[in-house]
Amino acid sequence: MSLKDHTTALAAVIGALRASPKYQHVCDDVLARVALTELTKFPRPADAIKEAKNTLHQIGAAYLIDRPNYAAWLRDIEHGWSADATTAGKATHTERILAHHASTRERLPILSTFYPVIFEAIRDLAGPNGRRSQVESLLDVACGLNPLCRPWMPISSECDYVGLDVFEDMIAFINAVYATWRVRGCARACDCSRPTEGAAGPHFMRHYDVAFLFKCLPVMDMVERGSARRLLDAIRATYLVVSYPIASLGGHARNMAATYEAQFNDLIADRGWIVRKLTFSTELVFVVRCATI
Repeated sequence: MSLKDHTTALAAVIGALRASPKYQHVCDDVLARVALTELTKFPRPADAIKEAKNTLHQIGAAYLIDRPNYAAWLRDIEHGWSADATTAGKATHTERILAHHASTRERLPILSTFYPVIFEAIRDLAGPNGRRSQVESLLDVACGLNPLCRPWMPISSECDYVGLDVFEDMIAFINAVYATWRVRGCARACDCSRPTEGAAGPHFMRHYDVAFLFKCLPVMDMVERGSARRLLDAIRATYLVVSYPIASLGGHARNMAATYEAQFNDLIADRGWIVRKLTFSTELVFVVRCATI
């Protein structure tokens, strides 16, 4: 295939993906990378389009329970967080939205304890003097709707919370929610599997007190082997919180916890990090101190 033909074919694949309602809001960096990767393996545009859709499904679409209605969800948030709303009412409105994404839906039964236990482990790793346990900046990689769990996190409204994901419409929704809540932070659409490139680069160049990597490493390595290690190499944070699902999206356990623990131990071998393992009913979590304090 000539360069001209390849360029034409690539444009056709990207155009077909962008025309799909399911993938039209995937950010440019991810769409272009996936299209190019699949076209390299499958020169026929029709084949490349099919494989690219499968990859994009694995990356993010598989976790959306239904088509998001962000405008309606934002109205719910604005109503739930009005001045006269009770604390319970605020939580109920937010939980209903969290149930639309598989990752946060699985976390709902343990939501009240999940984040307090994690941040307690961070304080434990900080040592008796508590230095560097105050969280003033937080990176949430492949965040999904997790930034909406902020009310359950023991962090202040001034904590600079940065969420990264592939869907531009989801990112716009999260930013609108944070504006409603009047908390510091932002969300950005980028390709987290290429942390030093494109729109992702600036967010991975800075240092964070804490970085969340919830259930994203196995997905990244399934799509492209080695990308999980590349991400760990790139993140600059004092503490990492890495989690893995205990069951698949279909509900099958298949000894996943032991498998993922072995994978994680391989990823951090020889890094000299200090790790605390936390086991929840739906999630396996590793809290890591990866910087000397």
